[in-house]
Amino acid sequence: MDSGEVEDKREKPPSIQVYDLRQHVQIGFFQLKEKTDYTEESIFSNMMVDVTSANCEDAYVYLADSGHNHMVVYNYRSNDSHIIHHNYLHFDPLFGDFTMGDVNFQWQTGIYGMSLSPLTRDNFRVMYFHPLASTMEFAVTTKVLQNRSLDFSRSNFDFKVMGSRGPGSQSAASSLDEETGVIFYSLLVRSGVGCWNTFRGEEYNEKSLGLVAEDNTTLNYPMDVRVDRNGILWVLSNKLPAFLYSNLKPDEVNIRIFKSLVRNAIKGTVCDEM
Repeated sequence: MDSGEVEDKREKPPSIQVYDLRQHVQIGFFQLKEKTDYTEESIFSNMMVDVTSANCEDAYVYLADSGHNHMVVYNYRSNDSHIIHHNYLHFDPLFGDFTMGDVNFQWQTGIYGMSLSPLTRDNFRVMYFHPLASTMEFAVTTKVLQNRSLDFSRSNFDFKVMGSRGPGSQSAASSLDEETGVIFYSLLVRSGVGCWNTFRGEEYNEKSLGLVAEDNTTLNYPMDVRVDRNGILWVLSNKLPAFLYSNLKPDEVNIRIFKSLVRNAIKGTVCDEM
């Protein structure tokens, strides 16, 4: 994803660029459409690629526009896009206040965290998602997201409320490990990483949610969480709030990258395998 911005100024339209990492060549390019795919308020904070090894031509990309509170769905085969609008993509005004260390600020950030389940019986996936300024988790099948002709006024109830993480549990990125079924998600205010096991079939609430790690110094603002194909959990933390609203101290460690085997991370938590 090329945001098209330089120092918060848009220099060109946002675009999706596709590369073959084996051949080291660009194999796809799509420029987002102004006024439909994006506006001046758009902030493309996250993206999720939906592809299987069986057929790369049927790949989809889901773009979270946390500034304009919508999702852009890109179809690689048709090289085209469409927009998803839904109230669940919006921020919650009750949870837009953040305090991290000595820094207090207010954000109105919508849809941000997205994670995909393994393929279901109908060959689609479940997307679990949440706005950043919110404590709620939602879900929808990718069958709905990929249907560009769908009447969303009639499919409103295809979007499901999973539940709440509880007070002070605003989250940015999330990622699902297909082998264990565990979703990992950042906990911004708590400076930590949480988890939930989708395979257990338990309700999404504070009792079924686990805490993988928590540290006010090293995990201050854990902005990105990813699980790779080797079952390794990666977490990136930085001091973006201090950079934006306070003073970033160059003599301190301001960016950290952590990694752990997924099974080690969930061991002893409610997210552990059954």
